[in-house]
Amino acid sequence: MQVIDDDSHFLEPPDWLAVTDPELGELLPAGVGQEEFTKVMAAEMLAPISKGSGARAQDGRTASTRLRSAADRAPMVEGGYRPEERLVFCDKNGIDKQFIGPTFMQATLTLAEKSRPDVRLRVIEAYNTWAGATLSGYTDRLVPVAYIDLAYPQWAVGELSRMRQAGSRGFVFPLQPGPGRSLADHTHDEVWAAATDLGMIPIMHVGFGRARIDPDWAALGGKVDATMFARLTMTHTQQVAQLALANMIYGGVFDRHPDLVVLCQEFGL
Repeated sequence: MQVIDDDSHFLEPPDWLAVTDPELGELLPAGVGQEEFTKVMAAEMLAPISKGSGARAQDGRTASTRLRSAADRAPMVEGGYRPEERLVFCDKNGIDKQFIGPTFMQATLTLAEKSRPDVRLRVIEAYNTWAGATLSGYTDRLVPVAYIDLAYPQWAVGELSRMRQAGSRGFVFPLQPGPGRSLADHTHDEVWAAATDLGMIPIMHVGFGRARIDPDWAALGGKVDATMFARLTMTHTQQVAQLALANMIYGGVFDRHPDLVVLCQEFGL
């Protein structure tokens, strides 16, 4: 029996973007690591507090600090981006294969969307290129997980084909509807068809969607408690996968693509 670690992650080096696409590295913030990642993640989680709530938000710094503290305590896999060290870790722990997805890249992409939205796809392409090159020669055991954006179906199909040639077998994508298009929209069918033909598994990961709850659930005395809001959001992560899967089921995606297999990661499992 094979033991497959289906939810491992890179800890990308600070210069991954500059090395892969030097021109793009000049345009975007350099050195995004764990501290910057957790800041960006906390800001994204707490963003709804300032929107649509009748109660005034309390200072979010406490929630952000606690979130960073929890991330600092989290165990980080040996060989964050060094395949030789990862194989030592895998052999020591009886792991035959690892699916390795992005981590700090998500913060880089979020920052790019705010400062240079025109280079979004280029950042994704650079990450996919870096991941494939980093694990080149090791993909029999260390499998790079690609990143795509369903809003650009033809581009996404090209990235799936390119990354399959680089040894990838799965891809992550944003788990929320685009403007006027849900995941079940027929415009995405060419992506699901390509995934099936290429043997690439769509991966729903908790880090690529947000649970949507009313900020007033965290209101105490007329103010939204940021720490409570963050905790409530994190207890509802299963909502992200439930909505995405239900949309694909009721929208007929699995009827149109009966061989499509979806992998769900980290939703309270």
